[in-house]
Amino acid sequence: MSYTMTEQELSKLVADKMHRLTSTANKITKDWHEAEDAAQQGGIKAFRYMDKFRGDCKPYSWVTRIVVNEAKRIADNRNRRPPNDDVPVDVVDSSGDMAHPESPEAVAEMLDLEAVISEAMQTMQ
Repeated sequence: MSYTMTEQELSKLVADKMHRLTSTANKITKDWHEAEDAAQQGGIKAFRYMDKFRGDCKPYSWVTRIVVNEAKRIADNRNRRPPNDDVPVDVVDSSGDMAHPESPEAVAEMLDLEAVISEAMQTMQ
């Protein structure tokens, strides 16, 4: 069976199934906001490449495939990003320890904090 689709039908399909498309993308991205992005980008790509729709599957299946590919792309790109919790290089000294702040007040606060932590750890032993 061969399927056809007009721009209006595609627009209605994407609008009506946006939540379902987002849910599908969320299974891949594991992040609702990224899943929404994937579903929206998938809908845009479906419009952009509508002339490539061959009609050998249902329009919803075709749009879902586009959204799945977008979700995979987003997840792959996220996994390639450096972690946000890294310590900047200029905060660590050559020994690998955290560098002390420059001001005397900050150094005093750091020493006080170290003393409190050390005392607390000794009471735990």
